[in-house]
Amino acid sequence: MIAWNGESCDMRWIYKVAQAPNTTLSLPDKIQYFLDPFKVISQYRSCKLNKSKSFIESYSLGAVWKYIKGRPLEGAHNSLIDAQAQTDIVLHKDFIDYIDKTKSVRTIDSIIMKNEQNEIRKKLEPVRPVHGNWQEPPSSWKLDRRSTYSSYASGGKHGPSNEMIKY
Repeated sequence: MIAWNGESCDMRWIYKVAQAPNTTLSLPDKIQYFLDPFKVISQYRSCKLNKSKSFIESYSLGAVWKYIKGRPLEGAHNSLIDAQAQTDIVLHKDFIDYIDKTKSVRTIDSIIMKNEQNEIRKKLEPVRPVHGNWQEPPSSWKLDRRSTYSSYASGGKHGPSNEMIKY
């Protein structure tokens, strides 16, 4: 997946939408890696599209595209036009050598760390009161000793279940 300056915004929104309760959306399993051309160009000073090597006005998508194409980007902020502009930049001869560098391609999980993923999931979890007929069990109720798993000698028997033994 490629998104211009997407690490700071787009990826978090995509993750939130894909993890929302009762959503039918999800990130496809095959999309595991992410490339942010903005970050590559701005961090690798040896890249010919970096300001230290070029005369680009800024690191905006439109400015970099204008530098490589020689004309302004018409219709910027339209998702299809922006996607095409990013493709033009990523496939440009001055960028292509940086596609597989260490800072270029990252796993999506490394962008959204596990603790942040858990926080997002907590915030997205619906908060509802317990249904009307719920009653707390009496405090004197205890689980049968054979069903507990609090020590080495408790819990179910080790080994196959009776159902499996039949076969």
